[in-house]
Amino acid sequence: ARLFNCSIDDLFGVENNQAKEEPKQEAVRVVERVIVQESKPVLAVCECCNKPLYDANEIRRVEKIHHVGRHTETKKYVLCKECDAKRLAEEKRIADEKRKQELDNMRKRRIHSFIWPTIVALILIIIAITKFTGGDSKTGGILLGVGILSFTFISCWILFNNFVPEMWMSISSWSVKFPGVIFTLDLDGLLALIFIKILFGILSFVISALAVIFATALSLAVSIFVYPFALAKNIKGIE
Repeated sequence: ARLFNCSIDDLFGVENNQAKEEPKQEAVRVVERVIVQESKPVLAVCECCNKPLYDANEIRRVEKIHHVGRHTETKKYVLCKECDAKRLAEEKRIADEKRKQELDNMRKRRIHSFIWPTIVALILIIIAITKFTGGDSKTGGILLGVGILSFTFISCWILFNNFVPEMWMSISSWSVKFPGVIFTLDLDGLLALIFIKILFGILSFVISALAVIFATALSLAVSIFVYPFALAKNIKGIE
């Protein structure tokens, strides 16, 4: 046993019935750490998709104007970032369509401003030429000038992006307010009242007609200077 460095039992194959001691297992204490995360407070709710909003950066406050009869009311809405982006895209689409329609209308007005004034101007120029050939150069010169000015005047009206139409309407609306008439309750008083009313009516008509003639003459003279700028604004798409 000493030679083989073993026990006598091992040397003779004698089994040791003594219960082998099992190694002691150390108790392992497992500590579980449970983290409870508190839920964030809901700051707002999107009024379009009903999405709760927890972050202030996602909240979009939008003001919309509503027409109630003749009055307007401004209401505020809360939207999320996605719904607000959709709203902006829709508003841009509507604005682009509206702008496209405006440009189409302005292009149509520009085409009409070439056609109808040209027809009127040609008629007056043809009449002026006949006056020239007939020896009436004075009338022919007046008609020729009116024909050229009528082109710019009518074009300014059709383009309607200048002050010429507004000036014409403002001057044409000039009128005189006549005072009241005192009369007696008899036949002569009634006849005088009727006569004065007729006279005032004629004077009012004459003054209105003179205002229209003056407005037309002034607008014709001014339109030749205004027309190039009005045409340039129409081509650029400026109302």
